[in-house]
Amino acid sequence: MEAKCAVWLSERVAPATRAMDTLLKSFGGCEAVYNAGKNDYLAAGVANEKTLKALLDKELKSADDTIARCERLGIRVIPYASDEYPDRLANIYAPPALLYAQGEPLDADSRPLISIVGTRDCTEYGRKSAYIIAGKLAARGFCVVSGLAVGIDAAALAGAVRADGSTVGVLGCGLAKNYPAENFGLRRAMIKKGTVISEYAPTSRISKGNFPLRNRIMAGVSVGTLIVEAPENSGALITANYALEYGRDVFAVPGNINSYESVGSNRLIKDGAVPVTDVEDIVREYVQLFPQVARRPEKKQAPARADDEELNEREKLLLSALTTEPAPLEELLAKTGLSVQEALAALSMLEIKGRCKSLPMKKFSLL
Repeated sequence: MEAKCAVWLSERVAPATRAMDTLLKSFGGCEAVYNAGKNDYLAAGVANEKTLKALLDKELKSADDTIARCERLGIRVIPYASDEYPDRLANIYAPPALLYAQGEPLDADSRPLISIVGTRDCTEYGRKSAYIIAGKLAARGFCVVSGLAVGIDAAALAGAVRADGSTVGVLGCGLAKNYPAENFGLRRAMIKKGTVISEYAPTSRISKGNFPLRNRIMAGVSVGTLIVEAPENSGALITANYALEYGRDVFAVPGNINSYESVGSNRLIKDGAVPVTDVEDIVREYVQLFPQVARRPEKKQAPARADDEELNEREKLLLSALTTEPAPLEELLAKTGLSVQEALAALSMLEIKGRCKSLPMKKFSLL
């Protein structure tokens, strides 16, 4: 019933609002919110007439339909009062009423989660930095969190997956949406050992306004946030601001002082963010709280480049069509005869395996 009431509440009160914060923290759970009456809502401080009218509508059919859809799609619902719901996230301002999840249990409070975010239009320096640092953190027992966007987000998650580490991808749309399509293969690889989550119902439409709100979840579940390449008005800086608001650590990779892509991240360092030039700059901050990260991995991190025998037939086909010159997706489709989804899935895996890189405008090239 708690999960159903969480869906009901998420349909009636907008996310990241004062009303959602008041309801969850006053009543302690979504079923308690559902069972409350008008006087209870007023006593808690919810006085907006539109919100009260929505809360007094106790119809559960839509919630039942959403729960049934989740079951068909292999999506589980993690309500605010669930043991799986992260304590770190529950304590932020206006936490989500629920999380929709695919993959492994979150286990977010017993291990260090670190968000790694940055610009979509990253340089090769930024992409490689995110990939290598994420892989080394994953090998030390950190769980890498990011937003599954192209660019720095995808590079960080790919590095962690390649190191056989744990990841959490936070979407700004429903889990039934294949967005962004370029990361379809990466997302599929992640849920084998990690988790993909969203506060939006599975078939929710994609809306630009969702993504800044998504950033509060990344910062909220994490002990710290690392910024790798962020222009002056980058969305990654929104995540950094949330982290600061929640009292979490903020790290940044120093960038070229003449590079537009590094203006925001370099400014964070000037303002007090911890500069990261080596994974130990992050590890040393958490050794006392999470002693397991002090132990260096017994075996070497998985190689950054997979051998040909590790590739499947589609990956080999695409590899033969790639060159060091950026090629648009349409050209690769024409050369290989693969469908868009087949090609994007294989390209994501080639990137994880260190054989190709994705570039802006849906272009790809050999590493």
